[in-house]
Amino acid sequence: MKSCTIYKTNKNYIVVTESTSDIGLGIIDDPIYTLPLDVSIDEFQKKLFECLSKSKTGVYTPKNNEWASWEKDQLLKMGQRSFTTLYKNSNSCQVSLDGNVLIISPYKYYDPNRPKNGLCLAQDAEIKIDFSSVAKTEIIIMLIEMLNVSYK
Repeated sequence: MKSCTIYKTNKNYIVVTESTSDIGLGIIDDPIYTLPLDVSIDEFQKKLFECLSKSKTGVYTPKNNEWASWEKDQLLKMGQRSFTTLYKNSNSCQVSLDGNVLIISPYKYYDPNRPKNGLCLAQDAEIKIDFSSVAKTEIIIMLIEMLNVSYK
């Protein structure tokens, strides 16, 4: 399965490639793109599908002593100070391509009173699309509409 995550902040969209790590976890990978909120549909489409095409399996998982540095590097690429701040101050969706099925799943922010804040999929709001029967521009329009809704 190919996947990426898109964050919509009050300033931009951040399109992040997701790969499967060598231990089976989803992990941030390159490329990562920051796009203005007024990005054209065509440019958004190009960057989204490039990230999906670059998603792969078997990506190296940083060891415990490497994790903080790796995380800092990823945040720098996204122009963010912390994942918690990004999660709190954005709407986000995961876009996955599994064979011919494209799935757009919004994320919602975990309860802020929990010890570890983060995101979880709002599966009840996901959209499944037959990728071969819909125009890519229509997918981007659906994605933008979903990113305009808060599932928090």
